[in-house]
Amino acid sequence: MELFIEFGIIMSLAVLISWVMSLLKQPLIIGYIISGIIVGPYVLNIMSSSETILIFSNIGIALLLFIVGLGLSPKVVKEVGAVSLITGVGQVIFTSLIGFLISVLLSFSIIESIYIAIALTFSSTIIIMKILSDKGDMNTLYGR
Repeated sequence: MELFIEFGIIMSLAVLISWVMSLLKQPLIIGYIISGIIVGPYVLNIMSSSETILIFSNIGIALLLFIVGLGLSPKVVKEVGAVSLITGVGQVIFTSLIGFLISVLLSFSIIESIYIAIALTFSSTIIIMKILSDKGDMNTLYGR
């Protein structure tokens, strides 16, 4: 399927599911994840090329981080920078260890477990940032 047709179908489905999620008063990120599952290779197989999936995922992450960055002011970063750094490093270590241990318990190899742990670490951070942004909690104490 042509890339632009794939993109149009994906965006239409994402908008529809996001609308349903907003009616149900659920975080939009869950709707986006559901949309990805539906268009992915395991349900509708609209997007079966791993290269295309990688390109879309990189664009999505870049846009999400850009949107979060728009809401940050240098003053806030200076105020909560040290605490945020310590908390962020702690979260990365904790999530990595838990992801690694669960992966090993599920009989993945050590290398596969490391990759899974790293993927969980960064995706969980991005998901939390998106949820905080959607709720308008980026300027609260726990959102910083």
